[in-house]
Amino acid sequence: MLQHVPESIYKAVYPINLLGYNELKDQIEQSGYEIVWEWNFYGGQIPIKDGLFFRDTVDKGMLLKKR
Repeated sequence: MLQHVPESIYKAVYPINLLGYNELKDQIEQSGYEIVWEWNFYGGQIPIKDGLFFRDTVDKGMLLKKR
């Protein structure tokens, strides 16, 4: 997918990947890391294109530690 930055901020388009939580967690653990802390940020809307939005989004952060 592509993330379009609002022109009122600056004009840009960035590629983004949407990942399933369980698959990402498995990859983290298989790569030799452990999840020390997780947090959620309950966002708002993410514009995707032509006036379409993901609504009620949740961003997740993780602090990782190398085993």
